[in-house]
Amino acid sequence: MFSNASPFRPFLDVNVLSAPFVVEVTKEDTLAAADRPWFELHVRLLARPAYQFSLMLTQNPAIAEDVLQDALTQLWASPGTPSEEAEFRRYLYRAIASRATDYHRRQALSRRLRFWQPAPADPMAEIDRRAGDEEMGRLLRRMSPRERQVAYLYYFEDQSPDDVGRSLGIKPATVRVLLHRVIAKLRRLAPALKIEEQSS
Repeated sequence: MFSNASPFRPFLDVNVLSAPFVVEVTKEDTLAAADRPWFELHVRLLARPAYQFSLMLTQNPAIAEDVLQDALTQLWASPGTPSEEAEFRRYLYRAIASRATDYHRRQALSRRLRFWQPAPADPMAEIDRRAGDEEMGRLLRRMSPRERQVAYLYYFEDQSPDDVGRSLGIKPATVRVLLHRVIAKLRRLAPALKIEEQSS
């Protein structure tokens, strides 16, 4: 956030856009203003429409004000800022759009990080939680870790034997053998369970 001492804040407060330009002025500000008297005129003229543009892009009044102040600061600090009004407006709006885009990128990244969760440490517990099928989970837990991995990827993730093999770093033929064992074990452990081998 920008401090209240920003030289542009009086222009950006929507309620005081018509108020006189009153701010603590330093010697450096006076020298810069003397070099570029047109800057203050452009800011006075464009403050309201530029703020509205920023608000439209950000949908947040506080962020819109910060984005506009940041853009104005960039133009103030840049020796290449054009003095002609139309060009100044174009530079200002481009800077606002760039900063609004940066803001949205940061927000999107923040949302992804906030809702990202690591893979479960125990996929079988995740199967139980998601499917609510405790009996199937109990049966699968009685298999070897490799058999459980193959069964999970093949039946729950709907991966082909080739995909399962690539995921686990084993040959598709080995995947098919493991699937055959899984089905045989499940039939032995739960004869009433209707399990069919899928042809792939």
